[in-house]
Amino acid sequence: MDEVRDASDKVLITKFFGIAESYLIFQIYTLAYRIVSDFFADEGVEDDHGSNENAPVQYNF
Repeated sequence: MDEVRDASDKVLITKFFGIAESYLIFQIYTLAYRIVSDFFADEGVEDDHGSNENAPVQYNF
């Protein structure tokens, strides 16, 4: 019985590390995407909808 228990523990540990590895890879790719998209972002340029996320806030009274 101990052999079966050891084998099931190894399977659970392997699954856990597989999920953790997939999550870390996803986080690395997400971070890389954010860095690259920020690097290539056109600051201060309006998009097709006329909004400008990078412009300073202007108050018109």
